[in-house]
Amino acid sequence: MWLLLTALAAAAPADLARAWLGDADFTVQERPWAGGAHLQLQQTLHGLPVHGAATRLSLGAAHTELRGGWVHAPADHPTLPADEAAQRVVVALGPRPLLWAPRTQLVWWADPAPRLAWAVDVGLQAPLGTLRVWVDAHTGEALHARPTSWEALGSVYDPSPALAEPTDVVLERLLAPDHLAGQYTVARSCDVWEISDALFGTNACYAASHHATPDAAGDYRFAPAPGSVDDPFAEVQVYVHVDRMAAWLDDRLGFQLGYVLPTNVNFPMANAFYGDFDGDGGPDLSFGHVEEGGVDFAYDADVVYHELGHAVIDSLAPDLPTVQADRYGMEWVSGAVHEGGADLWSMLLTLDPRTGEYAGSAFDRVAIRDLEEDRRCPDDLQGEVHADGQILGSFGWNLIDDPAVGPEITADLLYGAIPRWGTPLAWPDVGRSFLEAAADLLAAGAISGPAHAAILAHLDTSGMLDCGRVIDLDAAAPPELFLINGGLYGDLAEIPAGVQLSVTRDPEVRSYELSVTMSGDEGVGWAVYGRVGEPVDHRASGVPALGLAFATPETWDWRLEGGREDRVTLPLEGWEPGETLHLAFAGRNLGDIDLLDFQVARAAIGVHRVPFAEEEERGGCGCDSGRGGGSALLLLALLRRRRA
Repeated sequence: MWLLLTALAAAAPADLARAWLGDADFTVQERPWAGGAHLQLQQTLHGLPVHGAATRLSLGAAHTELRGGWVHAPADHPTLPADEAAQRVVVALGPRPLLWAPRTQLVWWADPAPRLAWAVDVGLQAPLGTLRVWVDAHTGEALHARPTSWEALGSVYDPSPALAEPTDVVLERLLAPDHLAGQYTVARSCDVWEISDALFGTNACYAASHHATPDAAGDYRFAPAPGSVDDPFAEVQVYVHVDRMAAWLDDRLGFQLGYVLPTNVNFPMANAFYGDFDGDGGPDLSFGHVEEGGVDFAYDADVVYHELGHAVIDSLAPDLPTVQADRYGMEWVSGAVHEGGADLWSMLLTLDPRTGEYAGSAFDRVAIRDLEEDRRCPDDLQGEVHADGQILGSFGWNLIDDPAVGPEITADLLYGAIPRWGTPLAWPDVGRSFLEAAADLLAAGAISGPAHAAILAHLDTSGMLDCGRVIDLDAAAPPELFLINGGLYGDLAEIPAGVQLSVTRDPEVRSYELSVTMSGDEGVGWAVYGRVGEPVDHRASGVPALGLAFATPETWDWRLEGGREDRVTLPLEGWEPGETLHLAFAGRNLGDIDLLDFQVARAAIGVHRVPFAEEEERGGCGCDSGRGGGSALLLLALLRRRRA
């Protein structure tokens, strides 16, 4: 296959794709970039689109790679009606309010063998989001599921009220005479909504209209009214910044979404998000506001660029997994690169490592995120997509800020790397995507040798290429981990963190004390599993109809648990000097979390080493049965056992 690709490398990308696929029926979407070209191929089989086999061809001066393939199957007809397939999905999701009636499309599902399937699109009010589920068109079996929306915090002026006063700008690419509709976006206000403060309450925009209309001179000049549900200024702000970034993507990289992206503002919700939240079948951007204090997320360009960045990533890497699970626990890398990549797109426009200085004021923060400080994988993994995404974001800022690289090369590098993200995905895969994109740029003459060397140096600093899932506490500061619990039962009663901790026993240390302090949702406590010599092994499982993956601790030596704030002594039995102990944390239900009412807390973890006292070193026994500081209940919970 490689010889075939090499021989055809001089051919046009579309011709190369046709030579590769032969007589298969497909369309080609070509996206040139500085190091070559990326092709996305959509196969049609017996008049129906093929899903589940994202076929992509990356053509680079140094790397040419095929991902996916094409399928063959005899013609088929569904025996399961579309409405029954939709009803099965609704039942599997449980008693959760919907944004709109499920929509169905007959397709072929290609993995592992082609099967006729119904693609069922569902919009959920609680939690707010959209989902696509593929159901076998004969048996009704749920084949796969993935979310079709992503969310993040955000806001805008030029760039925001935190950094500038309102200023007049030219509204470019307008296509409508009486409202803000243009080549790339249409801005509107939400008029009918349902918003809940509860984590899984109902959140939806049911109807929208245009509040910003031109004056007699055809201009759109309004006084800011943050916190108001009738604020035409917010529509102007989102139109300007969505249009600006979309035009930059088009002019600089030749990238277009292929559709006009609606943008919604003026509803009371302290958040911003990308997805289909009005139920019209297509994605949109939405920016809420805080009524008390009048902080409007639409006023912060960083947030607008970030949310549009999600749309770009979703288009370039459409088969990113939702969440993964493996032997180490939960794996959040796909969501993290979505968040970190969206921050990086924003920084390419603002040239500022701080994201959301104005939006952060809604939460008494200087900014939503500050990516100037280096983050390294795995030391800075916390098991939450926004936090973990800062590893990619800080890597990107280092590239932008480096005179040898700069924003222009960083844009080409990011655009070349994202289409290489797929399923499954791990941090080393993300690192390799940038390594390969950099090699392609160098071979194509798009970057110099010093620029290539600088990229590799920053990639090494990020730790992504050899990132594992264990943080060595002898070399790194104890982290804060995000712990989750969803009120589930059995093997899913505790949800593991995404990273494990390790510590090597020092013969000069008499005891090790573990402190855990929880913050966030009060229903979440903690459990920790310990294993000497090897990481705690987890068994991966999932709920295909919900697009969820879970990890369950399977092999461990002991387990202990706690509530909101505890300090306990780690058991030394079986842990000899020089041996490494692995700690795997999990979120535990303290009793008040209802089924599927997912709650999140942050665990501040400390490991305190207690050395031998001087008199003990001269002949004392070194015993200290009372130094644990934890409750008797916790000490009794130290169970040395191995579960297989």
